[in-house]
Amino acid sequence: MIQRIQTLYLFLTTILPLLLLKIKTLKFISGNGTEYYLRFKGLYSAGSDLTATLIKPAWIIAVLIVGTSLTSLLTIFLFRKRKLQISLCVIGLVLSAGHIVAIVFYYSQLIRVYNAVFIPVIGVFIPVLVVILFLLAWRGIKKDDDLIKSYERLR
Repeated sequence: MIQRIQTLYLFLTTILPLLLLKIKTLKFISGNGTEYYLRFKGLYSAGSDLTATLIKPAWIIAVLIVGTSLTSLLTIFLFRKRKLQISLCVIGLVLSAGHIVAIVFYYSQLIRVYNAVFIPVIGVFIPVLVVILFLLAWRGIKKDDDLIKSYERLR
């Protein structure tokens, strides 16, 4: 049912992770003024001359971002197969949770190794919002499935 509210949730879970390809996920500043930030390609360091150098690649974050978006997009177009949609929502939820775990891992590394101070940016909240939207979409698909099952029982 493509006109249902869960389609909007799934559309947002397709678009929001792709925003992380353009914006910073984490941002830190160390005591000596060096700025560290996490993007989808990896962990970067920017000195006072603002030239960014890649410190550590983070290909797993890129894989999780693209995997979440593709899973969500596929889920939208499988609206006739509700069981498969529910399974894909769970897979998207696991991918999003994995993204959050990866962010927490890099956060702890930056705090521990570089003794940097965290500065909140919007990119930190996007994976959490994606998890919430996947849960809402899963709940909407489950309601539709239960409704159709109840109609089939009445026949």
